[in-house]
Amino acid sequence: MKGNGLFPPASLLLAVAVSARLLMATPEDPGKAAQEREREAVRQELLKSEQLDRAKSDAILKLERNTDTLLGNEETRVRGLEKSVEAIERTRMLSECAPVFRTDDTNKWPPLPITWFVAHCDVCWYKRKHDKPMPAGLEPDYNGKSVFGGWNQVGSTQGKVVTPGYLADQFYKDYFGPSGKIPEGIYLRLRVKHHKFDDGDDDKDPRSWGEAQAKQDCLYVRCQKLEAADCYRLQYYLFFMRNDVDADRNSIGCPLGNHEGDIVCVEYDVRWGVSGRRVFSAVYHNHGRQIFVDDSKNLVFEGTHPVVFLEVGTHEAMPWAGERGFVKGEVPEGIETNKVFIGKDKGVWPIEENVGGEAGDVPAVRSHWGKKTSLLITKPIEIGELKAPAPNDEARFILSFSGRYGYYADDQCEVPFVGDKTVPSVDSPKGPPQQPKMWNRQFDTNRDNRWKE
Repeated sequence: MKGNGLFPPASLLLAVAVSARLLMATPEDPGKAAQEREREAVRQELLKSEQLDRAKSDAILKLERNTDTLLGNEETRVRGLEKSVEAIERTRMLSECAPVFRTDDTNKWPPLPITWFVAHCDVCWYKRKHDKPMPAGLEPDYNGKSVFGGWNQVGSTQGKVVTPGYLADQFYKDYFGPSGKIPEGIYLRLRVKHHKFDDGDDDKDPRSWGEAQAKQDCLYVRCQKLEAADCYRLQYYLFFMRNDVDADRNSIGCPLGNHEGDIVCVEYDVRWGVSGRRVFSAVYHNHGRQIFVDDSKNLVFEGTHPVVFLEVGTHEAMPWAGERGFVKGEVPEGIETNKVFIGKDKGVWPIEENVGGEAGDVPAVRSHWGKKTSLLITKPIEIGELKAPAPNDEARFILSFSGRYGYYADDQCEVPFVGDKTVPSVDSPKGPPQQPKMWNRQFDTNRDNRWKE
């Protein structure tokens, strides 16, 4: 007899249930007979009622047939019990393993529910002005400013308030014809209607870190069963309207690295069953790379909840608190990455800066102490899978929207006598299913140890 690790095997539950039923029943089973007579009388009375239409009658009869099946089939009842226990344990796992997010962004750029996010955006679609190929390594719909002049906006939902449900289905038919297929060479973007919404500033429906904590409505999760017994992979997502790094962090006032739209993703491998209930490893997605914590003893926990330290302004996820990135002597034991950022000197004397490194004048990695605000959402919203979306409109939108969650990105500044300060590949994100590094774990698992030298 085999169980699934969360409760006794079905055959044992069935045997117990049947034995109990036999002990309680008499040969005539008068209780059941009386119950059936009472039900029949009620049914006849309802069927005779002049206010009861045929549809309602059919529904009642169907319900009774289902009830007969449930009462007469102990195995079905056991299976229902198993499913109930599975659902309870799944909810408990998603709740107890949900991360605590710590940030020093107190009044800016709060995480947003998808419904709020799309309601405060227009959906715009674009087409390239010319047939020139994108620079090497960039996607066809790249929206960094270095190639921004090559796009024409050819359509928009401007003037309408859209919902996730609408954008998951009817939107495509309304704007692209009965087939709902987007023409080749057309790319979608969400464009915020007003930049005050970046900070959740809406008089009628304000959002803040405090609102997120109180309403528990903006953390999303994907749950996958792994091959090992009792093991699962949980991916948690937060959505932001903007990634903002502050122009004053460099001498020329250039907001390199800014972009509309931002998505945080952290994932945890979890053992949840008779062998234990705990997180045992983690991957933090950070600036397009991955940070690995192969043993959960090297994570910070609050109770059962792993902690995520968010970089100021960029919301990039880090597993430890600090000022800089992968710098020798500053990284806790057991934390590694597949890519170390090496800064490059930009400009000419006297305006010369090191840009894009783990530290330096204009680093890629920003401070991530997480001392001011803490967010714990214990009711994450499941999104399901591409072929099996969770039964909610937000999940359907996340899984189906192929566009970018933003209009533009600051990947370049050209300053007279200083030169080009370009950071490659800064763009607005696509949704999780459109990012293979997140959805399919298509990333390099080799470790870059240059920071240890």
